[in-house]
Amino acid sequence: MNTETLIIKARGIWTGMPEQQSKLITPGAVAVKGSQIVGVGSPTEIIGQISSPAQIINLNELYLLPGLINVHVHLTMNAGSDPFSDYIARNDHELLLRAIINARIMLFSGVTTVRDCGSRGYFLCIMKNVDAQHLALPHILVSGPPVTRSGGHLYWMGGSADGAGSIRRAIRTRKKKGVDFIKLIVTGGQLTPGTCPELPAYTFTELYAAVEEAHRLGMSVSAHCLCAAGIISAVKAGVDFVDHAAFFVRDEAGRLIRKWDPEAAETLASFGVYVVPCLSAGYHRLDSIRSETQRSPEDLFRLDQEKLMFEHFAKLVDMGVPMLVGTDAGVTLTPFNETFLELILMTRNGLSIEKALLAATHYAARALGLGGRKGVIQPGADADIIACAENPLQNIYALANIVWVMREGKVVFDKRKGDL
Repeated sequence: MNTETLIIKARGIWTGMPEQQSKLITPGAVAVKGSQIVGVGSPTEIIGQISSPAQIINLNELYLLPGLINVHVHLTMNAGSDPFSDYIARNDHELLLRAIINARIMLFSGVTTVRDCGSRGYFLCIMKNVDAQHLALPHILVSGPPVTRSGGHLYWMGGSADGAGSIRRAIRTRKKKGVDFIKLIVTGGQLTPGTCPELPAYTFTELYAAVEEAHRLGMSVSAHCLCAAGIISAVKAGVDFVDHAAFFVRDEAGRLIRKWDPEAAETLASFGVYVVPCLSAGYHRLDSIRSETQRSPEDLFRLDQEKLMFEHFAKLVDMGVPMLVGTDAGVTLTPFNETFLELILMTRNGLSIEKALLAATHYAARALGLGGRKGVIQPGADADIIACAENPLQNIYALANIVWVMREGKVVFDKRKGDL
């Protein structure tokens, strides 16, 4: 490992600290030794603090910020038009290779920490222990197979468990295998044929057993919830994260629709549980009809449902529900290099730019138990730093064009040199 001190000079630095959220250090400099940040301030201050010889990295035209954190991805999925059929046709070696490629795509797009929310088996536990100095990968947290009822959503990842006793045993197995957290499937899902997103999959007793066992073993629980009853039960059972937090019901025609549920919303707000809305999941499925002037009734229905999703998100933001950034990358037409899109959609629908950035850095790190280590540029934190050409506090679209990435003190991507 290189122990020479690096001094990175930049046009501006956003540190990721909430009390400084509207401020940039301009111009700024970050001192890095080994894999850690050892100083941040003005160039004059930082250069004056370093007594030993240092290498200067001039990013004087760029803005620095902490590496982004995406808390909901599926690294082993292909983000194609039919991820389910593709997944069940692949063997574990193919999925592992795909996961490595997808993780690197995320890293080069500015995401230095990712949380994989469901994969087959436990082979991703290998990836999360890879030394970042030897293979350019983000910091990875894994759940292994989601805990789901027999035939439930994502059952094809091999994590089925029925009844409180079986669920507890499944969670203990995951702990032994080295996972970081538990993914709990509380309702059906749209990606798995034959399941019902509008209905709970587990009883409250089963959910409580899952949460109690996970917490006893020092693991958090992320709950897939697509209906109000599922949200209420999961939150009251003590889950730490609610993924999607959608309010799905069936209408008279049997169509899946979104319908605001005040009780579920109030439960989320009063318990203060983190919500990962995944607004950008499947966003590109509607690309072809967004630009059309002539739309069918089905097209209008789909656009209206998307609009309701955004409206529900805005209502939850107004109620003070804490939001985190996750894209569900890997599911249908949801690529791995578009974490920026989630932040854009959040800011279009009620969240300030500062809060969106914090949801992808400081707040996410704290929620994942990585506070002070990830999501900030401050002494003692890992040197996971990214750079973009424009001030992200003024233009969130700047994150769509990441120019430079450092992971644990090593420059892994520099677009100025033609890196792809």
